[in-house]
Amino acid sequence: MDSIAPIAVCFILFIGVPWIFLHYITQWKKSSGISAADEHLIEELYESACKLEERLQTIERIIAAEKDSSDNNINLSK
Repeated sequence: MDSIAPIAVCFILFIGVPWIFLHYITQWKKSSGISAADEHLIEELYESACKLEERLQTIERIIAAEKDSSDNNINLSK
């Protein structure tokens, strides 16, 4: 039993640990790119963001026009 422990430790240190590191490095390199589904999702999110920006600009213009209109009504009543 005493002679098996050092052999097991050496096996784990010199074969097991590098094997695990190399396995996960290989997996990481395989998945480093963006998948087609992710790319499609990014495009949809970009389009949604553009639409929301246009809506926000429209709302800001409406609010500014209403403010100008109410300012003119106040000035006319004086």
